[in-house]
Amino acid sequence: MGRSLQVRIAEQLAKLPRGSQAARVLEVVQTNPQFASYASARDMAQRAGVNASTVTRAARQMGFGGWPDLQLEVRSQYLSALSAPELLDRHSTEMTETPARAALHQDADHLSRMAHTLDPDEIKALAAAVMAAPRTLVAASGSFAAPAMVLSYVGTAMGFDLRLETQAGTERATQLMGLPPGGCLVIFNFWRTPRELITMAQAASRRDLTVCLVTDRRTSRLAQAADVVVAIPSESTSIFPTLTPAVAVSQAVLAELAAGRPEQAARAISDIETLWGEMDLMAPSTVVSGPGQ
Repeated sequence: MGRSLQVRIAEQLAKLPRGSQAARVLEVVQTNPQFASYASARDMAQRAGVNASTVTRAARQMGFGGWPDLQLEVRSQYLSALSAPELLDRHSTEMTETPARAALHQDADHLSRMAHTLDPDEIKALAAAVMAAPRTLVAASGSFAAPAMVLSYVGTAMGFDLRLETQAGTERATQLMGLPPGGCLVIFNFWRTPRELITMAQAASRRDLTVCLVTDRRTSRLAQAADVVVAIPSESTSIFPTLTPAVAVSQAVLAELAAGRPEQAARAISDIETLWGEMDLMAPSTVVSGPGQ
């Protein structure tokens, strides 16, 4: 679903008259991705010598919803080219408040932007793929397994057949081969991409499995193999990507699953709570007063 952003920009520039306003915007992105990664539409317009509406139109001509969507892609590609120490150095020099407060403000900003710019149809498409599949494999590596576990665990509790896969090599291949016809593969991946996830997605696509991707880049080799791509921000204020937006996506997909199969979800949750009682798993929710209390 996506070619390299630089390739797409070059192709678009070849179609535009040289020196045109839209071309000047894309040339700024092409030649100064670091600036474009953090510039507002107004800043981009000033640098390119155009107005802000031209920046928006240039982004839409590239297939994005507007400048914020294109900027997210530019920033994600720029950050993916930095090493972990380079990321830490960049963020530490920009810090103007305590690390904890900066992290919370960054995540709050991400969620606020997602609430206004994320296409709900993409979330619905991912949920629809899970509902249509006899089984879904949810794959992720390292800390990115956190939002994957939220989706697979709660989705299973609602009666869907979701399997979490966080291993590598032959184990991952075995789990992929276990998906029946019509199955679904959901991948969570941000910042840098393990080569194995690319080949896994490509293998799933060749087997006519539905491939869904939650990522921070629409234009990547991994995105090329996906049928559904949900692109979200992952930039944090520290050395590692933030997973707060990814967890929010998992929660949104789960909400769609519950709304799509309400009776199934309610029945499955009820059965689980009954089993919890039989196994005496949960402590009492009320405090029992002792003598003299």
